[in-house]
Amino acid sequence: MIEPNKLFKGLTVTINTNEDCNLRCAYCYEINKKHKVINLEDAYKFIDYILEDQDPIGVKGTKDEWILKDGLILDFIGGDSLMHPEIIDKVLSYFEYKAMSISHRWSTSWRASISTNGTLFGNQEVQNLIDKWSHNLSLSVSIDGCKAIHDKYRVDNSGKGTMDTIRQWWPWLKEHAPDAVTHTKATCSKESIPYLFE
Repeated sequence: MIEPNKLFKGLTVTINTNEDCNLRCAYCYEINKKHKVINLEDAYKFIDYILEDQDPIGVKGTKDEWILKDGLILDFIGGDSLMHPEIIDKVLSYFEYKAMSISHRWSTSWRASISTNGTLFGNQEVQNLIDKWSHNLSLSVSIDGCKAIHDKYRVDNSGKGTMDTIRQWWPWLKEHAPDAVTHTKATCSKESIPYLFE
C-alpha cells in the first residue's frame, strides 16, 4: 500500500520567477508570454520582509495565527519556473542563509514547491537543483490524463505533444524526487472531461 504524503501546513508564499514557458499549450490562459524574469534583488527583499516581519500577513491574535507557527512553503511558479533553475537556487540559498542567520522559526520548517510541465528534467541545471534541494522540495508535474488528450493540448513550440518527453524522464524523477511521482496536476477543459476515466 502507498502511504499518503504527510501534509505540510503553514504559510504559502508564491514567487513568480518568470513569465515565459517552453510550451505553447492550446488552452493556456497566459496569452502574452514575455521573456521576463524576476529581479533577484526584489526576490531577496521579499524574503527579508517575510522573515523580518513577525506578522507579515496580519493574523496575530486571530484564529489563523497557526499559519505563522507551523512552517513556510515557498511556491515557485512561472510560465515554467524550471526554465530558470538558477533563480530558484539563488532564492532558496538566500532564504536558508537569512533564516538561519537570524534563527528564524522557519529555518528548519520550510518547503519549496514547484509546479512544472515535466519537459525540462533533461537540463543538467534542473537536475542539480532537484538533487541539491530534494530534502525540502515538493515537485508537481502537470499531466492532463491519457496520452491522446495530453498531447492534444500540451504541446511544444513545434506543436508536438509532450507526454513522451515526460515519460522519458519519469524514471530519473522517481529516483531523485520520489515524492513527485506520487501525484500530478492536471488542467481539465470541456474537451478533456470525457477522457477523465482513461
